[in-house]
Amino acid sequence: MNQSDPTSARVGVVQLASLLYLGAVWGGAFLFFHVASPQVGPVWTAEFRIALAGLAIAAFIGPRRVFALRRHAVRLAIVGATFSAIPFSLLAYSTLTLPSSLASLLMATTIFRMVSDLAD
Repeated sequence: MNQSDPTSARVGVVQLASLLYLGAVWGGAFLFFHVASPQVGPVWTAEFRIALAGLAIAAFIGPRRVFALRRHAVRLAIVGATFSAIPFSLLAYSTLTLPSSLASLLMATTIFRMVSDLAD
């Protein structure tokens, strides 16, 4: 098997387990949105989730690197708003009307749809 050719690669057990875990985490986010959005509002639900993720990333990369990123604060804020705050706010708002099972299923299968689109 040629390792440089991505079309000949087979998905192993570890990769499949990673994809299933990722799907479960993404699907679980909608259950969180569905439960929390009616109580605190969809925007605050999304922003709380983003803040938790930011804290986890900051803890992972360490304070020295976080301090070094301060010079890119405006660009990071634009990227964060475009790719996290706005989409997650819209997703949290959608869970006010969608059943959490449907929202969870759609979110959990996102990775599989993305991989199948990339394979074509």
